[in-house]
Amino acid sequence: MTKGNIVNSFTWKILERFATSIISFTFNIVLARILMPSEFGVYAILLVLINLSMIFIQGGFNTAVIQKEKPLKKDYDTIFYFSFLVSLLLYILFYFLSPLFEIFYDMKGLSLYIRTLNLVLFFGAFNSIQVAFLTKKLMFKRMFFISFSSMIISGFFAIILAIEGYGIWALIVQQIVFYAVNVIISFIFVPWYPSNEFSYKSLKSLFKFGSNVFASNIINGFFLQIRTLLIGKIYTTSDLAHYNRGKQFPEFILNSLNSSIQSVMLVVYSERQRDYDAVKKIVRKSIRYLSYFIFPVMLGLYSIANPLIIILLTDKWISSVKILQVYSLVYMITPILATNNQALKGIGLSSTVLKLDLIRKLFEIIILFITIYSGLYYIAFGALIVNFVSLLINMGPNKKYLSYTPKELFYDIIPSLTISSIMFGVIQVPTVYIDNIYYLITTQIIIGAITYIMFSILLKNEIFFETFNNIRQYLNKLKRKRKIK
Repeated sequence: MTKGNIVNSFTWKILERFATSIISFTFNIVLARILMPSEFGVYAILLVLINLSMIFIQGGFNTAVIQKEKPLKKDYDTIFYFSFLVSLLLYILFYFLSPLFEIFYDMKGLSLYIRTLNLVLFFGAFNSIQVAFLTKKLMFKRMFFISFSSMIISGFFAIILAIEGYGIWALIVQQIVFYAVNVIISFIFVPWYPSNEFSYKSLKSLFKFGSNVFASNIINGFFLQIRTLLIGKIYTTSDLAHYNRGKQFPEFILNSLNSSIQSVMLVVYSERQRDYDAVKKIVRKSIRYLSYFIFPVMLGLYSIANPLIIILLTDKWISSVKILQVYSLVYMITPILATNNQALKGIGLSSTVLKLDLIRKLFEIIILFITIYSGLYYIAFGALIVNFVSLLINMGPNKKYLSYTPKELFYDIIPSLTISSIMFGVIQVPTVYIDNIYYLITTQIIIGAITYIMFSILLKNEIFFETFNNIRQYLNKLKRKRKIK
């Protein structure tokens, strides 16, 4: 894989993530202004069940196909049939268990909501292999158009239903339409179609890696969603909606950038899985880039949380502000953890990632049960503690397998953290003098951007100048192409 291929893949994957995330975020803002927080609270519980089910379908064996150096068509077909069988079993299971969920949460209609939304599981089985094929072939340009189209169509369906007064059904239909359209368009763009070829040998060969990734993902997924399940039971659906809405803003930014990079990097790591020195260099570069772009955005988001919520969502969502601020700090650490784990997966150490996840989740469950009755803010703060401790735990395998020491990690993140902290301090000044929230948020964003760029230049930040040069080279390349035409 050439440097050009990697850069091109990054570009299209980031475009896909940013475009779909921005569209999804925009539709979510519109829907949040129309629907009530309690409706989003019920929907959050539904998403927990769907997300956990999707892990069973998409969370391991398709990753094993991507990690495999030269997968055959029978590998894709085998995993497809396996995933489809799993989706069928899960649908049957939740169909009969749904009345129990309705009783447990004391929510009228929850059973019907679950049975309807679970239809996406079948589309998920198809789509998981389509995505694996496109990812392995680095066809991220096609993924961009597929995701973009699906998001637009499903979003308009949701808004129309919300305006017409269908409440939570607008959110349910949005999910179903998104997955259905995604699969249909993928059949047009993806040069893979299922045949009647199923290989037990192929399934067995992919099982060792895939099962470890699956176990890791199901542990991560379960513990990620257990907060939602407990908050939904102990607190009100409105409280749950405010908690999730606070997470949404920093999560949107993180997923837009970090997920794009990690998707491409798994392929890159896999192709260099026998060269640990090369993997280490890529990991360090990834962490430098991620910290340079994510740290200032998260600290900036922390600062503008209050006016941002009021402007975009209105006063009815004001309780989300403190949660948003805490999760801005949580998600500063997450990309570093994800990069480390993805590198270990890429070099075939999925069992090590599984062990790390088990240790982390054991600690996470302890913190959750300590904070669960203390209030939403303390539950969120517990997530911050867990992420910080997880980062310390991850340093062990990094040093053992990649010779990536804590000192090197510190040197990789401290330049961006320093500049981001200076920016954070500077943008607190306008809050003392400006009362109008529109003027305040505009001033903070402008001053923050200028401060960050200025100190990047003054402190001669490596990533700033690399990014600047890459942009300049790209623009010059475009100019040369236009002259040739």
